[in-house]
Amino acid sequence: MPRPSAPAPRRRALVALYVEYGLNAAGLVPHMLFLVDFVARGLGQGLASGARYWVLFGVGAMLGPLANGRLADRIGFALAFRLALIVQAACVALLAASAQPWSLTLSSFVIGAMVPGVVPLVLGRTHELLPDDADQQLRAWGLCTIAFALGQAAAAYGFSFIFAQMDGAYRLLYALGAIALGLALMIDLAVAERATKQRRAMTG
Repeated sequence: MPRPSAPAPRRRALVALYVEYGLNAAGLVPHMLFLVDFVARGLGQGLASGARYWVLFGVGAMLGPLANGRLADRIGFALAFRLALIVQAACVALLAASAQPWSLTLSSFVIGAMVPGVVPLVLGRTHELLPDDADQQLRAWGLCTIAFALGQAAAAYGFSFIFAQMDGAYRLLYALGAIALGLALMIDLAVAERATKQRRAMTG
């Protein structure tokens, strides 16, 4: 017999998660594609300086999955992912507003940590939404992966086009990345609020 599909609130949460993960991917693109060039050419600090920030990005990437996994173990995957969206939006927006060494250091390290660090959070979130159903968990994770790839590819193309048309528009790209992450957060909060209202209506 076919397995029953997830209840409507969970289906909505899953669809929202796909969209959020795609937007999350888009928000990371400015760092992944333009960070070194921003420092080397945009700020005139040279390739060696840009490479140092890329090393910080890599160090963060090594620590991110472990740190985010431990955080999710303590507070749950839903809240951990929401906090990750807030932190990412703030750190991407930071480079749209400031190019001080401390800003570059903090933003490079944190976003480096988040590139692989959001993966266990979203994977764990799919398991929260689809408990005790390995087949649906696998399908949902596959759709999450597709959403991430599409978001990353669309942003890479779009941001590269903008950059080609407006040479030196690094800060605009970081602002757009922060907007994408902020939109993901707004979707997450809206879905959570709707679910809370529905639970109250059913118990009230």
